[in-house]
Amino acid sequence: MKKRIVSLLALLLLLAQLVACVRRPVSSSTAGTSDSTSSSSTTSSSTSSSSTTTSSSSSTSATGTTNGLGPGESTTLPEYSDEKVEYLVCINEVCAKNNTSIAAPDGEYYDYVELYNPGNFPVNLEGFGLSDDPGKPYQSKLPAVILNPDEHLLCFAVGDQAIESITDTTYVYLKFKISTAGETILLTTPKEVTDPNMNPRETVDSVTVPTLGDDICYGRVEDGSWSMATLSPTPNRTNHGSSLDLLKLEPTFSRDSGFYLEPFMLSVEVPEGCTMYYTLND
Repeated sequence: MKKRIVSLLALLLLLAQLVACVRRPVSSSTAGTSDSTSSSSTTSSSTSSSSTTTSSSSSTSATGTTNGLGPGESTTLPEYSDEKVEYLVCINEVCAKNNTSIAAPDGEYYDYVELYNPGNFPVNLEGFGLSDDPGKPYQSKLPAVILNPDEHLLCFAVGDQAIESITDTTYVYLKFKISTAGETILLTTPKEVTDPNMNPRETVDSVTVPTLGDDICYGRVEDGSWSMATLSPTPNRTNHGSSLDLLKLEPTFSRDSGFYLEPFMLSVEVPEGCTMYYTLND
């Protein structure tokens, strides 16, 4: 009777494997995943031999969103897309606690905001406003800097007091600092514009940064893309491959691995859209 139960459970596992194999394949062009859901499978073990279930997850691609993320939401897996935004200039990366990532010319490590041009033509940033206060969009006005297509611009957030003593012109310096507890950073077009491609006083990008640790950034998974995630710092460099959220693509099992005398139901939680692979070892 016990052998029949084990055989029946092994058959159920084989059927579950066939179901996993026919799931839609994952796109290889984009790394990412969406919010997690649960899938389940059944396993058992006998007194004389063990049955092992192994799972590995792969990634899926989907369309993400730029704004509307509140503090702490980076703990869930975002949806990823390499499609670029339609902005003239976008906020590409934000670091609220720069301890070792990049030093300013004076040797200090300041918070920073990195801008990026995802378009096909140069943009003069003179008069653009960067701010962490929606009521003061021009808290820091950008100088006359030409940002060419596919170029990055690093802006150090030094605060009101420090900016008075800075004479360096190789970087842009901002009159505010970035909170590690999370806040919104806004990029606004100039009060008056002559460029027919932009409107005056328009918020062209707004990124809500979650709570961040030391030398952890929040930004676009691919430069200029819609999708946002926590990142390893890449100041003035491409964000490609720097997403820390990809490290969370691990299945969660309801029972620990080991030897069991009685059959049981095993549930496995994996990100939605992932394909789960496993083997039945003799």
